[in-house]
Amino acid sequence: MPEYDPAFNPPAPVMPVEIRNPLTGASVQLRAQIDSGTSISVLPVSAATDLGLNATGAIFHSYTQWQGRNV
Repeated sequence: MPEYDPAFNPPAPVMPVEIRNPLTGASVQLRAQIDSGTSISVLPVSAATDLGLNATGAIFHSYTQWQGRNV
């Protein structure tokens, strides 16, 4: 059973994940919200920077706040 994070309203299931850049080996560990109905994935800008990723040829949205939390 996944852990529920009460910081979401309503509380949402979350799990620890590790995201790795296969070209550099850089990785970040995050807590990710589990949402099987979503049509996009969101990665914090700080994580993308730590992974050495550049937004090229893709749609890139920047959110400063999501559900009352900074992302």
